[in-house]
Amino acid sequence: MFGRFHYVPLLKAKAGEMRALEDLADENRDAITPLLDVVPIPWDFVEDRPAKAVEQHLATLVPQTQRSWGTERPFFVDLANIEDESLIGGRAPLLYVMEGYRAIGAQAIPVTGPGRTTAYQTAITESVLADQRGVCVRVPVEGLGRPQRLRDTLVALLADLGMTAADADLILDFEAIRPSQVSLIVSQAAILFDSVSEIAWRSLTFAAGSFPESLERVGSDSVELIARSDWAAWQSLVLEGETDLPRFPAFGDYGIAGVEFSEIDPRIMQMSANVRYTAEEAWVVLKGRSVRKGFDQFHRLCADLVRRPDFRGEGFSAGDRYIARCARREVGPGNATTWRQMGTNHHLTLVERAIANLSASSTIA
Repeated sequence: MFGRFHYVPLLKAKAGEMRALEDLADENRDAITPLLDVVPIPWDFVEDRPAKAVEQHLATLVPQTQRSWGTERPFFVDLANIEDESLIGGRAPLLYVMEGYRAIGAQAIPVTGPGRTTAYQTAITESVLADQRGVCVRVPVEGLGRPQRLRDTLVALLADLGMTAADADLILDFEAIRPSQVSLIVSQAAILFDSVSEIAWRSLTFAAGSFPESLERVGSDSVELIARSDWAAWQSLVLEGETDLPRFPAFGDYGIAGVEFSEIDPRIMQMSANVRYTAEEAWVVLKGRSVRKGFDQFHRLCADLVRRPDFRGEGFSAGDRYIARCARREVGPGNATTWRQMGTNHHLTLVERAIANLSASSTIA
């Protein structure tokens, strides 16, 4: 399906991230296969219950995907966070979503992995048979284990699904990693990818995330650089001669978000204005104060950003264009969703271009 110089962003299927995909230039799309992580049903903290029924929660996913990604290119969709929710008209949530994608001709590929429920795996098999586009197998860090055990687990999973590896895309998801863990992760990943490369997967992807779950430790009215440890690990694995793999994996990350799904109680937690901007080796985080003091502070944060050497210029991406215009007060300050959209759009563009440049200069056969 794709080789090592490809990008698989693991994006939470929320408004900001989906709009970031919608704003992505056509020239960047062919080298990207997004994985849409369907988020859990939001919680009503006042009533202390789910804020929506599962059908209502999923109702916008298909039309939102059509607007954001279209129907011409494949993408992965993972419903792990709602696989235990109630049936929708007698159908599993996964079948409900996949039928919606089928109706519009979208090239959706469902995601599964070891440890999913029997009902979920049954729905996966039914969807794969109906669509004939294969499956994505995602293994989170706690499921990686030793090489032989991982290989045996994956072989058993494919057998249970009635599939061959040639129709399956494998993602080894190392989840959250810190700078101090990069060397260890690279060594572990090299061993595991060497082991699973014996199986003829349609594609292989190394995925990880290193953006913090919270910016609580970043001071108000300050700028902080956060190392992109996930990017550093993949480069070491694929480009720097530290490993000798028979087959190198593509790169996947969590964008400008933490790995976990988190939801704050607005009654006790205050969100601070912040702009998350991806540079070559680090994220530049410009943090203001509580948004209860107003969103107008985003104009100042953007003005500070465009003066930095990290800023790529307003022609780089749709996100950069908005940042530049916000700095000049030509557009409004937006809100939290706006800034997740702009930061993610810039991030996707930068990573795709960086991978394309590495592909052009690489001597790896």
